Amino acid sequence: MHLITCRMVFITIIIIIFANFQPISSNSQFCSVLHTTTKQDECPNPLSFNILEEYAKPLSSWKLNIPVLTDKSDIYIIEELTKRFSQGDSCPYIRKTNKTICCEGWQGLACNKPDKSLPQQSFATCHLWGRDHIRTFDGTYYRFPGSCTYKLIGSTTWQINIQFINCTTPKGSCEKKLTIVIAGKTLEITGTNLTNLTAFPSSLIIQRQEKNLLDLYFTNGIRLKIHNQHQQTIIVQVDENFMNDQILSGLCGDYNNNPNDDFKLLTTGLITTMSVDFGNQWKLYRDCPDVPRVINNCLITSEVIHECNSLTNQSKIFQSCFEKIDPKYFYETCLNDVCSAILENKSLKTARCQVMEAFVEECREYNIQIQWRSKTGCSKRCSSKNMTFVECASPCRRTCQNPSSIITQCHTQNNECTPGCVCTNETVYDSFQNQCVPLEQCTCQYNNVQYQPGDQVSIDCNDCKCDHGRWLCTNRTCSRTCIVLGNMNILTFDGKQYAVVSKCNQVLVETNNQSNYLRIIYTTQGNELSIQIFETKVVFRQDSILINGKIRHTLPYQTDDVIIRRASTVFIEVRNIQSTVVIHFDPLTSRIYIKLHPSFFNQVRGLCGTFNYVTKDDFLTPNNVIETNLVTFANAYLASSCSIPDQQIDTCFNFPANEHSARTECTNLLKHSIFSSCSPLIIDPTFFITSCIRDLCEDQSTIHRDQVKCSAITALAHACALKGIIIDWMTNKTLASTCQIINYGQCGLTSRADYSECVSECQSFCTDIDLMPSSCVNQCLPGEKDF
Repeated sequence: MHLITCRMVFITIIIIIFANFQPISSNSQFCSVLHTTTKQDECPNPLSFNILEEYAKPLSSWKLNIPVLTDKSDIYIIEELTKRFSQGDSCPYIRKTNKTICCEGWQGLACNKPDKSLPQQSFATCHLWGRDHIRTFDGTYYRFPGSCTYKLIGSTTWQINIQFINCTTPKGSCEKKLTIVIAGKTLEITGTNLTNLTAFPSSLIIQRQEKNLLDLYFTNGIRLKIHNQHQQTIIVQVDENFMNDQILSGLCGDYNNNPNDDFKLLTTGLITTMSVDFGNQWKLYRDCPDVPRVINNCLITSEVIHECNSLTNQSKIFQSCFEKIDPKYFYETCLNDVCSAILENKSLKTARCQVMEAFVEECREYNIQIQWRSKTGCSKRCSSKNMTFVECASPCRRTCQNPSSIITQCHTQNNECTPGCVCTNETVYDSFQNQCVPLEQCTCQYNNVQYQPGDQVSIDCNDCKCDHGRWLCTNRTCSRTCIVLGNMNILTFDGKQYAVVSKCNQVLVETNNQSNYLRIIYTTQGNELSIQIFETKVVFRQDSILINGKIRHTLPYQTDDVIIRRASTVFIEVRNIQSTVVIHFDPLTSRIYIKLHPSFFNQVRGLCGTFNYVTKDDFLTPNNVIETNLVTFANAYLASSCSIPDQQIDTCFNFPANEHSARTECTNLLKHSIFSSCSPLIIDPTFFITSCIRDLCEDQSTIHRDQVKCSAITALAHACALKGIIIDWMTNKTLASTCQIINYGQCGLTSRADYSECVSECQSFCTDIDLMPSSCVNQCLPGEKDF
């Protein structure tokens, strides 16, 4: 059995490495830096690739990173390129450039001024800790005791919001909830728990080194570190590509190495000295109250001063960092936080240690590591066996989910370390079990279910075995399904999601040659579907079924090419004799499912795409041109004399008055708690929600609204059922009434049979018996039981 290693998230990583930091001359404060950058990008066409020209490219040009591409000799390069190019996989690239900067410890235009500020880094850090303490990217410290949801930081294509929960209530347990919107996906994080995840962005790497530590890396240069301790510490880092980004803004400030303009007001462009005025402008909801001026009115006693003495020049514990960071802010913060803890009858140790942890975190940016905990009474213990706490642990520790801890799976800055619990005795951390175990005892996860070593599951059409924390799977090519939902919302065989405004006859699927002839045409005008398999043409037109031009009043029906039958009270089924083509059509909710056998791999084209596991060539025209323009692509697959609108404008843009209600209704329905067992990690609901909103925006009439909403509900429920998760949504009155109004899934108005999302396809009318079992593949279909 041929085995491959399956991973759940595929990523592209950009790594920036500084090396050869050398003075230009012996008496100069200017240094030359060799800046090495690597990236993943499209592979060159192997037919036109010249290895000699590639080697001859200058260091400053992007060129293939051949040692990373293959560890074999050069004769294998074309073979590797051909494989990657045909599969749409990326290739590694590298370039090296020289930069002249000030040597370490110097600053200014002439590099002649001693530098006591933050070290020159390829990234900037925003630091949130305690109830309300914030340090901006450019180094401004301030307090902001917010009680609302605010923009923490964001730019043109992404944003991170923060909600402070119970952080202004003295007796409350302060929590910070993050909402991240990036690449069309939404992640919510409470503590270190990922919730409400609308599928992983492809640019995301998630690392969990221990229960209370979560690292998120986005390959566009954003990193989040979350420590769920005390009132939660959040660290946001952005790389130097965001420096001087005019759009970058939020509670973390801008990033231009100028702390003097951090508190810029949006309305006037002026700089304020009031941190609350700066912070209040970032609240997302107007009805939330503004934060009043922060007043420290605690009485500083000798007890409070004693607790914070370590942060003064009288103490030698943090002395090595005092030259880089003035401890005055942290000392004053310690006094106020310890004083508040006394008033609130809370732990003085927790308040004191929390401030010291924040100070030490700042010291780490200068690569200053301090062994301070035992000297200050802030020692920590780990909750799991085989774990010990260290102050400077590698952020690339081996885990069950990352056993090799290599750089392609761990994006980090040079010399970086982080405090935390590490595994001992040759064990690795298993985030699913929250403990350290020998590598061979690592568990695996699939569809949010934990599996033990040696357990086997079927993933798509492949057999997989849990081995050392990873799934080892057979490498079979699987069937793929194209979905057409509602008003031409399309999910292609290879996963591309889009919609086209068209009332024309459009070719959904056609074969590239005549040897396995298939052509499927659909128009939303009259909800008409035409299927031709070899010599047999089946047309569904309103309430009629035409087979080779003749109306057929009863089903099932079989020709030399196809079988047409009612597979359930919801779906009519058309399949070829070999069952390599299976079409399920629900005319009531305008749903079409076209499932093709692997024998059609790379053999089809049309609005449903190419079925080759590559989404970027789904807009392939009959002339073998990959179009980027939707109108040109759709016009290439017109099956009749017709034209589609040149302006493919989103329907919500044309009907803005309908958008709010459409978005609210669709989101509430498809994020209903009844779908909780079918989490976004299992089925990404984005396609169904987007389709629902788009179609509701176009028409708000009662009949159309019920049809659209029912179509979206049933489509999501069917997707879950095909993953083995049966949602009994008809038991919910709100969801059920939406579909019952249009008589969905019933044999007739008087039907009282029980509805199920998983009726066996092999259940049939008596008239179907002659077609069994050869035409039957037992899978879940929605409909009434015992019809």
